[in-house]
Amino acid sequence: MRTRVVRMRKRGVPLDRRYLAREPAIVGDLLVEEIRDAELGRTIRQARLSGLLPKDVQVVPPLRCAELFWMGPDGFVLGGL
Repeated sequence: MRTRVVRMRKRGVPLDRRYLAREPAIVGDLLVEEIRDAELGRTIRQARLSGLLPKDVQVVPPLRCAELFWMGPDGFVLGGL
């Protein structure tokens, strides 16, 4: 699913609203998949952006233990680690 991503937190700390207003959204294909996480020792649901250029640069880190918190006609909120 083609998605625009706005990162609301960094390392668990909410980003300032003025900062968010200046930052451009990141556009990519949202993939949600279940993977085996060696660090946690269990299967987790991971959300990540695909289709970003260049491929070796990761603009937004994968969202581990992804959960859907809210969904409406104009967007949704994913949370996790």
